[in-house]
Amino acid sequence: DIKCENLLMDKYLNLKLSDFGFARGHMKAIKKSGGSAGLLSETFCGSYAYASPEILRGIPYEPHLSDIWSLGVVLYAMVFGRLPFDDTNYAQLLK
Repeated sequence: DIKCENLLMDKYLNLKLSDFGFARGHMKAIKKSGGSAGLLSETFCGSYAYASPEILRGIPYEPHLSDIWSLGVVLYAMVFGRLPFDDTNYAQLLK
């Protein structure tokens, strides 16, 4: 999962992403209309403060879009020095 704690910096100040415990290859399903669609995931993974609204609500989600959400939370934390949401109160986080 993408969160500040999983971003490591090497001696050249390059950021490295770690913790690929929930990683899987990118797969596409074929629609009957001939196009393709991403496969939805239903697994809760990550930390509440970095999780997309779909994950928090427990509905199927596209993993790469949730990763983009988490990356936005990381960027917010880098700019403002705090997380945008307080994850100590799960009920409040859902609002």
